[in-house]
Amino acid sequence: MKFLKTLYLIAGLCLFLEVQGQQLPLFNSQLYQPGLYNPAALSDGGLTLVHRRQWLNFDADYAPTTYGLNVDISPFLGNSDWMAAGINIAADNVHIFRRNSADVMLGFHLFSSEQHQFSLGAIAGMAQQTIDFTRLPEEGI
Repeated sequence: MKFLKTLYLIAGLCLFLEVQGQQLPLFNSQLYQPGLYNPAALSDGGLTLVHRRQWLNFDADYAPTTYGLNVDISPFLGNSDWMAAGINIAADNVHIFRRNSADVMLGFHLFSSEQHQFSLGAIAGMAQQTIDFTRLPEEGI
């Protein structure tokens, strides 16, 4: 009975709350550069350039295309084992939608041992999203 009450409460809140989702570019290299999504994973230094075009047999005007630059600048912070930083710049084109973003990432390594690590991360950034209606076909209007 308690489960049903909780379920109804969550369903009711979902009906009346406005939630805005995030649109993150899709990368498949997070295994090699985990700082793409998680600033707490920064620390090694490194540079990642990404160009990804999905659906290669699809018309290039409609296929999602992603460009990205991720720089882990932690080695330039000096001899700091507890703090890491990075910069992430991305552009995502999906038909009439274009999204550009730039983020600054900070990671704080609070506890570290041979087997465990506890880190926190924060991202601050800005994004620009545009819609180009001139790319729509005239017969579809």
